[in-house]
Amino acid sequence: MGQKAHSRSPKTTGSQGGFQGVEVHVEKAAPCSAQVRLHVPSATLIQARSQITSNLGKRFRVKGFRPGKAPREMIEKQFGKDIDQEVMQHFLEHGLQKAVEDGELAPAAAPRVQVADFPGAGEDLNTEFEIPLRPEIELGQIEGLQVEGRSVGVSDEEVESALEDLKRQNSRVEAAGDEGLEAEGMMLCQISYVVDGESEPCLEREGMRLSPKTTPWGVLQEDFEKKILGAKVGDEREFSVEIPDEFPVEEARGKKGSLKVRFDEVYKVTPPTNEELHSAVEVTTDSGMTEAIRARILDYKQGAENHRVENTLIERILGDHPFDLPEVLVGDQVEGRLAELRENLEKEELDAETIEERLNAEKGGAEESSRRGLKAIYLFEEIAKKQSLLLKAQDFEVEFAAIARRNNTTPQEVQSYYKDQKGLVNQLGIELLERKVRSFLRESADIQVVPPE
Repeated sequence: MGQKAHSRSPKTTGSQGGFQGVEVHVEKAAPCSAQVRLHVPSATLIQARSQITSNLGKRFRVKGFRPGKAPREMIEKQFGKDIDQEVMQHFLEHGLQKAVEDGELAPAAAPRVQVADFPGAGEDLNTEFEIPLRPEIELGQIEGLQVEGRSVGVSDEEVESALEDLKRQNSRVEAAGDEGLEAEGMMLCQISYVVDGESEPCLEREGMRLSPKTTPWGVLQEDFEKKILGAKVGDEREFSVEIPDEFPVEEARGKKGSLKVRFDEVYKVTPPTNEELHSAVEVTTDSGMTEAIRARILDYKQGAENHRVENTLIERILGDHPFDLPEVLVGDQVEGRLAELRENLEKEELDAETIEERLNAEKGGAEESSRRGLKAIYLFEEIAKKQSLLLKAQDFEVEFAAIARRNNTTPQEVQSYYKDQKGLVNQLGIELLERKVRSFLRESADIQVVPPE
């Protein structure tokens, strides 16, 4: 639901420090935007400037004079520009405050106010600025939404695969020595490709990390494994190859040649003991390890299913609640995304023309994703307000503790880091609020679980 365009009559106030004749005119002529016109008579500007000058004279010491006794002319000469700026800032802040109160506005962000030059002698101050407004949202149905759910289970094959991954993760890599390269081992080697009929290599690489299961270009895995098993440090193996299309040297592609592999380092992989595996998953028996792995997989899959259901509900709610957005904030989001993309493209050392082409191509997508992101934030806030899901200090404390555990540090260090980094606490607040709203939508939904295919 968009905001209705309307305007209010000018308001005159004399309550701010005794300054008279200040007029603030507010007009909501566009969705999510209010235009403010501020008028300050010349006499009021002079009065405010005199008062601020007097206050400065009391606060600052001027060489050769006792505190508060410096002539006004000297204060003007030393602090004239600062005085002008303070006067302008005072009335702009007053104008904003009155506009919000009199117009009953809900600002979405601070207004973009360009401070004008101080008016000349005998001139009034007349200036305008725009206040971006929060969208007016009338929530429809958000509870009891019907959505399809999928039952989650874990097969024995998945458990066995996860167990093999756990063994690989906890294996030790050691020098192979006289035993040579094993089927599960690995090596660091030098490779050299020579095209038939040429004497010099077309490609040489040192420090290549290979294994019997990971082969260089142009060699069949089965042939490669058969020939290199048992290789020791210093050994060499040679292969006839037909250089493939993905080969780094373009002029060599499709040609026949030879590949020489020299083994600089050879390692064996020693699998962990059962006791080490038990310790890794914090159990004491094989059956306990199997069940722990099954539980972890189930938890992961259920989390993924919950996320899918939540995304489905959010997309439905976004579609069911059309409303206007403050365009200035959309523009800021787009500008930020494109600035980040430009920085990444410049790191790739692309030429200026290519960068501009990429930016123009991405602009539409950046605007679409920016609008969706802002709309979701406003909807989350509105749902949180209605359902009393607002954040508490404890929510941040719990999250700081979780981040600390993941990074092997203390909650105090995490909290200090977030407070030192501009905007990080606000961003974290948005993420925590989204989690609460996501959980609420899912838990209140009518989920129709269907059996797996």
